[in-house]
Amino acid sequence: PGSEIKKDKSIKPYLKFASYFSSVLIEEIMIHLYRYEISKKECDLISFNESYLNLKNLLEQDDYEMDKKQFDFIKSTAIIGTAIIVLIIILATVVIVERYRHG
Repeated sequence: PGSEIKKDKSIKPYLKFASYFSSVLIEEIMIHLYRYEISKKECDLISFNESYLNLKNLLEQDDYEMDKKQFDFIKSTAIIGTAIIVLIIILATVVIVERYRHG
């Protein structure tokens, strides 16, 4: 896409690049980038930066949610494992006490 952008000065290569992604924020970012490339105005650069930061924040939030889910899974697995170990110890204790009483 970089060479296409150098050859084709329209918005088409920018939109083509954005089409490879599912997020509409990528398309928005590419439109702002195109506008900045054409105008070289600070306001277009600021718009590009705001869109980029929105995408960055969204991705960070997604990472946070994924990390939280993984931590919750590990935590619940540890609790279940601990419960199983406690049950095994209780059963072993009961068996030992019963054998000692009857043995």
